[in-house]
Amino acid sequence: MQPNIEKLSFGELLRYHREKSVDRHSGTRLSQDHFASKLTQKLGFIVTRNRISNWETDKTRIPVDDREILIAVLTVLSDYGGITELEEANRLLEAGGYRTLNDEEALKINPKWKNNRLVGLLIESATVASDSSSLDNSRNEIQSSRPLIENTTNQLKDGLQVELYSNDCGDAPINLAQQRLLVSTSFGSYFAGLLEKPNLYIDLESQIDCPSSKRQTGLSPLQRIFWLLEYPKGPRTLIIGGEGGMGKSTLSAKIIRCLYQEQAIDLILGDSAKSEHVDPITKEIVQLPPGYYDVETFYNRICDQLGLPSLSKRQAVNAIKDRLVGRRAVIVVDNLEIVKGGDEILDSLKIITSRDVRAIITTRKVSGVKNLDNDRFVVQLQPLTDLRIAERFLLWHIEQYEYQHPALRELRKNIKPYIKWMIDRAGGIPLLMQLVLSDAARYSWDYLGMLPSLFGEALLNFLYQARWDDLGSQNQEGEVAKQLLKWIAQEQYRGQLITSKQILDWAKNYNIERHLSGALSLLFERFMIINRDPVTTPHA
Repeated sequence: MQPNIEKLSFGELLRYHREKSVDRHSGTRLSQDHFASKLTQKLGFIVTRNRISNWETDKTRIPVDDREILIAVLTVLSDYGGITELEEANRLLEAGGYRTLNDEEALKINPKWKNNRLVGLLIESATVASDSSSLDNSRNEIQSSRPLIENTTNQLKDGLQVELYSNDCGDAPINLAQQRLLVSTSFGSYFAGLLEKPNLYIDLESQIDCPSSKRQTGLSPLQRIFWLLEYPKGPRTLIIGGEGGMGKSTLSAKIIRCLYQEQAIDLILGDSAKSEHVDPITKEIVQLPPGYYDVETFYNRICDQLGLPSLSKRQAVNAIKDRLVGRRAVIVVDNLEIVKGGDEILDSLKIITSRDVRAIITTRKVSGVKNLDNDRFVVQLQPLTDLRIAERFLLWHIEQYEYQHPALRELRKNIKPYIKWMIDRAGGIPLLMQLVLSDAARYSWDYLGMLPSLFGEALLNFLYQARWDDLGSQNQEGEVAKQLLKWIAQEQYRGQLITSKQILDWAKNYNIERHLSGALSLLFERFMIINRDPVTTPHA
């Protein structure tokens, strides 16, 4: 009897697809043992039959940010015929509350998969006009959109990347001296500087983890962000999450500049709470006057920008909403420490934002907020792990700063052998990779290789304190992870190589080996330790 696919849980659907999978050589169904063996081969670490069983019975779940395991699961199921269509793969992910596949992931799993749902997205965009204008106007907009739709259809058939917005959208700086009517005069120096800086951003697609609706899978992450913010029926608040040095503020400025360039907004409000900024050439931590300190001072900032008197919270929210009637605006709330579901700032922005008013929040941590709903969507910035993407980013850094730091030019020719080393030492954090590259130009690669630590205490605290604090909220595994990290750091400073066996012996010595696996997972996920060589297994 065919089960009702739509009502199955992730575990039930995973089992359904596994049992549809057939080994072409033996002609037998893919067993849990065989499935575990194939995943072990793809992932490079042991996956047991019990782990598969726990997934299929929903006793445990794959972490939402562990895309490597999810992609491996879908790849094996595709290889053995348990999943044959892109829609089936996305349905399995959605059943578990995971983000659907982007183009790069889909092609990696099965090069034959094509996404033809983008045409429906374009048609819906073209028909939005019927909500706010006459039927004749709607028909005209649909008719004028037909060339775009037909062109997109042809590109999809040819397997080409589709762009709704030019990739250079937002690259041009906003000249604030000439655009004071469009951009508030009360913007602080930091965010105003981002809006005016040329060559601000390089699109690193693999870094942006953006949720996708069923009809958006054909768009790259940055294209999806642009579309969601400009689409009148789309969510009204974008939350960009990521730790220090990941480029959250830079991405938000790029998005705002694109919206301005596309004439989607005529007013930019808000500011940044950032009080420190790291110079990517000198490592100097520059002190900044924050644009606001808390929710109340943020309201006062907006009121001041709109020419309103300082008001109490509720009065300020209502007055701001009234003042923005008829305007197309974006409100920037930059550099919050944490954003949680039910926060006052989210509730207030839900009142203020509208069809024509959007908000962009950047924060180090997001908690209790859905990735995508009618009110808001969450984008997470991930560390750089792809060697090709990392190389492109580092070459971009050389191009941007070679006149300021001429020695960088000499690194362009021989950078390839050092990329993986930089990713390991910097944890994939773009800012740290920039600092390592600048130091390599200033000294030498050999000199940097001898240093126990490449970064000063103040800089490490700036970037890693949030990760360390977060371990304390991860129950017993988090506490074990903190103890383990301290021990590895001490041994490494003494010049010792730390192997997997030594780590296991350490855990047994303290009678905490039952928590070791979870602790190691927490540290690897946060790039707080690395395994330099799978064969000799030295950790650092």
